[in-house]
Amino acid sequence: MMASCALFHADPGLPERRSSLSCFVILLVAPGLLLPMPSDACDPPQYNSMRPTVVKSSYNPGENVQFQCRPGYKRIIPLLPISSVCYPNNTWTPLQEACTKRSCQHPGDPVNGHMVSINGNFLFGSQVHYECNEGYRLFGSKVIHCELSSIDDNTMTWSDNPPLCSRILCLPPPKITNGKYTNSGKEEYEYNEVVTYSCDQSSRPDAYSLIGESRLVCTGNGEWSGNPPQCKDTSFKFPEVELQSSRKSKPPLMTTTPGSSHPDSDHPGAPTTTAPPEDVNTLGKGIITLIVIVVLAGIVFLCCILVIFYRHKRKGKTEVSASYSTYQDKSASPAESTQ
Repeated sequence: MMASCALFHADPGLPERRSSLSCFVILLVAPGLLLPMPSDACDPPQYNSMRPTVVKSSYNPGENVQFQCRPGYKRIIPLLPISSVCYPNNTWTPLQEACTKRSCQHPGDPVNGHMVSINGNFLFGSQVHYECNEGYRLFGSKVIHCELSSIDDNTMTWSDNPPLCSRILCLPPPKITNGKYTNSGKEEYEYNEVVTYSCDQSSRPDAYSLIGESRLVCTGNGEWSGNPPQCKDTSFKFPEVELQSSRKSKPPLMTTTPGSSHPDSDHPGAPTTTAPPEDVNTLGKGIITLIVIVVLAGIVFLCCILVIFYRHKRKGKTEVSASYSTYQDKSASPAESTQ
């Protein structure tokens, strides 16, 4: 714009006043040309179940637009209008939703199971959940959706086939050494079936003891409720270990009994070795003796202190008495001499 004003001003054939007026007009009109001009066109209408047959970014006033149902929807009966006209004020003639959702067929309940409708219907976009009865396991999709067929937009189908509910089975439980379990000849066990373990019989009574749980149950995940037990031989006893006192052991005494002989000796009258009985109370008796000695020593010591104290006290009284007698004798001597 400034360049245009400069050109007009530079033309020597035009008066200076006319050049200034042209620049003023150009500067006044230019902002208005840059502002967006108001449009009477209508924006595309928005409906949940319908869409225009001819999709455009805008529609001119007076233009009549025809609508059709979106995929997954169908016309409502009785039929409602499906056309609208664009007004100059960027509005459309009122139009109701003329389409509704299509529905899928009932998917059916599986054998030994049941179906749960989450939305309460089988319309387009709804969900169905499957559950199996107790003792049965689900194989397949647990949740399926009602959707459009990939072959035909006018056909509704489920996202997957209904699942199957198969009986829960467990493999045979582990075998144990020196033991067995009930119904051991089966190749598989049903849900909640129980096997009981027991130990083999032996010629010795109570030779084997069952360590662990004797009953196992086939659980809902197809596994047994715990680890198998064990059969252990409890007839063997560990040797008892005798506790010896802390004192040094004395050598066994050699005693000879006349006319007796050792069982392993070939010579009659051989001396036999006899170990003296262990005095298990030696330590306790020694402690008691020590306590008695300490108590007696304390009593003797206390008696000695009392005797010494008594003698010292008696000696003090004797000295005081002797001093007093001497004092009286001295006092009486001057009186006698005066007489």
